[in-house]
Amino acid sequence: MKVLFFCRKMPDLCGAFLHDIDLALELLKRGHQVVFLTITRPLEGYNGGYWQGFRFMHFSAATSFLDSSDIWITPHSPILPDVRKLNQRGYNRPIVATCHFDGNYTAVTGRSPLRGEWNEMLFFINTVMEPQYRKNIHPWPPQITRTEVIRPLLHREKIVFENDGTGDCITLINANVNKGVQQFIAMAKAMPERKFLGVLPYYGETNVPPAPPNIEWVPFQNDIRVVLKRTRILLVPSYYESFGRVAVEAMINGIPVLYSKPTATSSFSGGTTEGLDEWIRPVGIAVSREVVEDWVEAIKRLDDPDTYTAKSIESKGHIDAMNVFSEATRIAGIVESFSRQNPVAKKSSMAIEEPKPQQVATQQQAQPIREPSARIGFASGRLRIQR
Repeated sequence: MKVLFFCRKMPDLCGAFLHDIDLALELLKRGHQVVFLTITRPLEGYNGGYWQGFRFMHFSAATSFLDSSDIWITPHSPILPDVRKLNQRGYNRPIVATCHFDGNYTAVTGRSPLRGEWNEMLFFINTVMEPQYRKNIHPWPPQITRTEVIRPLLHREKIVFENDGTGDCITLINANVNKGVQQFIAMAKAMPERKFLGVLPYYGETNVPPAPPNIEWVPFQNDIRVVLKRTRILLVPSYYESFGRVAVEAMINGIPVLYSKPTATSSFSGGTTEGLDEWIRPVGIAVSREVVEDWVEAIKRLDDPDTYTAKSIESKGHIDAMNVFSEATRIAGIVESFSRQNPVAKKSSMAIEEPKPQQVATQQQAQPIREPSARIGFASGRLRIQR
């Protein structure tokens, strides 16, 4: 297959993008060809470049890639409507869209084909999302002919390290409002004798609030093990989590995880942490998000060596039983199956190759697809859609 992955920018450091990178690696291993196309113009120019070995470019510089492609893969939000708009130019490729969070249903309905020109498949990152989508989307787009529940792609060799028990930090990764930066800072203030480690936010709000000196801030790391080796306890005080891959990454290394328990009411139609809770319980330690004292007490309970060791062993065993590391093979097989079910009539028989310089110059004059019009974010601790 010749597979095109679409992303807002390259790289777009969020769970959805990293999931697609891992899927692209799996497809490459299986002998398929892969290229990433961006919706926004890359800083490198329309003809893009390479990121971690992957060729990428702006869609308008990719005519040969589009003509020879077999299937397109994209996150549902915010760019599925933009990918459909491009598909309506006569490409009519089957599309696989992954729903990484519950919400922005207009991304599923936006620019749907009018006459069934192509078929689509939706991946849902947990079991609680699809019923919500079907409840909120009427009518269901007829081109969506297949749905599947998947889990984020994870590779054991990129996550697991020899844990010698020297990690001594209480850690938060991606310290934005949704992930609980305010709760994290409150915990650090309540426990001034403890060492806290915060990974600076790489999406959402990129500036962290004033914090006490017992928090050390570090930038995003491509290798999560750099942070996990320093971690004794991982905190996930998120308002919303559809899955929470960082919890898997910690627990497989025997690091206990404290997380926000789901709440009965939410200001966001997609709920709160139900997607995380469905797999992490009963091993993860659920805490009321807004009650800092409960987090402090849960941290202190893990001071007991026997309690910590038991939770560490339990965490490893729980992840091993989930069999998450076989997911890449399963998902790639589903993509291959969907492509076979939906063969395409190609404009050109050429293989995926680098565009010629004169092609790029011409394609840069193409009318660009509009910038995505809706983004998801938080303000004052509340989830919002930015228009």
